[in-house]
Amino acid sequence: MLEQIIFGNTVKNYLWFLFFIGLGIVVGWIVVFVIKNVFIALTKATKNRIDDIIAKILSRPMPLKIIIMVIFFNIGFKYLAVSQGLTDFVKETTFVVIVIAIVLFLIKFCIGLIEEYLEEYTKQSESKYDDQLIPLLKSLVKIIFFIVAILVILSNFGYNVTALLAGLGIGGIAIAFAAKDILENLISGVTIFVEKPFKMGDVLKTSEGTGTVEEIGIRSTKIRTFDNTVVVIPNRLLSTNSVENISARKARRENYL
Repeated sequence: MLEQIIFGNTVKNYLWFLFFIGLGIVVGWIVVFVIKNVFIALTKATKNRIDDIIAKILSRPMPLKIIIMVIFFNIGFKYLAVSQGLTDFVKETTFVVIVIAIVLFLIKFCIGLIEEYLEEYTKQSESKYDDQLIPLLKSLVKIIFFIVAILVILSNFGYNVTALLAGLGIGGIAIAFAAKDILENLISGVTIFVEKPFKMGDVLKTSEGTGTVEEIGIRSTKIRTFDNTVVVIPNRLLSTNSVENISARKARRENYL
């Protein structure tokens, strides 16, 4: 029975394939369990906070389990006799998944460094302007790593990345027109951060309503209105339209009648 051939493979080969998939699930669970119950306890005994960041990332199912599952899937896949096209597809998909998993780890690691060191510094600072830097840095980290991941994946697929980047000199003009609003929001976000017309916690009166600034991002600004709703305003509207910073008033008259 084990030697019976189904779709070009024996039952035994299918069982080996399923065995390694199951083994990957078990190994992934064991590794995460050990990290949560052993590695994290060891990192707490050290003064270095970097190992705490790594342990925190690895203790979560993603992306460590993805890498483990992909590794064992490929081991089991070798027991199957399949076409070259399917083999190439699995290899390419495996590469993409591993690159994405590594990029997710690096993003979480860099954001962890920002939260551990920069956020602690901003909490000790009286100025609220440096608080605006944290969301901006987190967004930049995500954008940079995802761009690098895309370039690495394209390079693996045989694309000439150097020629592609050179071609962006001409194609960038077309992209700029197509993404005009996005670019305007990004530039306006940088302008708001540099010029500091308002900061988190300020009360603003805009064309979209009046409320307290909760977050200043690289693309948009979140304002919580007095109705306790959150309004997301593109930064280009805040930089081009009239905005009244009520918190910047030196004095305010109150009418109690």
